[in-house]
Amino acid sequence: MIYKIILSLVVSIAICSIFTVLFYQFLLWLNPPYVIVDGQIRYTMPLGTVIFSLLFGVIVAIVTFILCLWKLKRQN
Repeated sequence: MIYKIILSLVVSIAICSIFTVLFYQFLLWLNPPYVIVDGQIRYTMPLGTVIFSLLFGVIVAIVTFILCLWKLKRQN
């Protein structure tokens, strides 16, 4: 039973990583991280985008972990 919980946690973290990267790329596509100043392109670090992507990934991981535990409970 313990190894199934650990496996569920690993799956949740993997899905969290995938969704964080995909959502981050989607947000960058919506709002490119650069500004034009005096005719030059200056890149900025979109901290809000990073935080929002990580938050989204963590929420997805928690939901995935809960669903995995619920499925394990139904099997027993």
